[in-house]
Amino acid sequence: DQSPDFSRDPDTIVAEGAAIQAGLILGNEGLEDLVVTDVTSFSLGVNIAREVAGRMRSGYFSTVVPRGTTLPCSRVETYWTVSAEQKVIKFDIYQGESRKVEENELIGKLEIKNLPEREHNQEVKVRFTHDLNGLLQVESWLVDQKGEQMGKAHQLVLQRGASMFEGRE
Repeated sequence: DQSPDFSRDPDTIVAEGAAIQAGLILGNEGLEDLVVTDVTSFSLGVNIAREVAGRMRSGYFSTVVPRGTTLPCSRVETYWTVSAEQKVIKFDIYQGESRKVEENELIGKLEIKNLPEREHNQEVKVRFTHDLNGLLQVESWLVDQKGEQMGKAHQLVLQRGASMFEGRE
């Protein structure tokens, strides 16, 4: 079972983790088979629109990388434009656990402009790649009807900082 255990004292868990880390550094024989992994502290995802009462409404969090995912990791999700006439796709990137983006923290923005005219909604892929050095790379690209990448990928790199991530393009 991979669900979190909230029954233990957080201070004790931190102390046990520190003791295990010290034992690993010192090469303690009793810890030979133990592997410590880094995991994501928050879920990472994007703002999406959903149809509610016959109208498209923005403000919903779509998770790309769930909290607790072992690092390094790379995940790809597929999204579609809201309408065939749409000319811009804006990905607002958030960290948090709420289904409402307003309750999560905005950490970056990625935009694809000048979308080609289509008879139907445009498919777009988003890849989140999170490494052990605290970098989160977000890439997005359009997909043609054959499932192949159209044009260049758009990219944003975020660095883990005091508020978890700080953006730079």
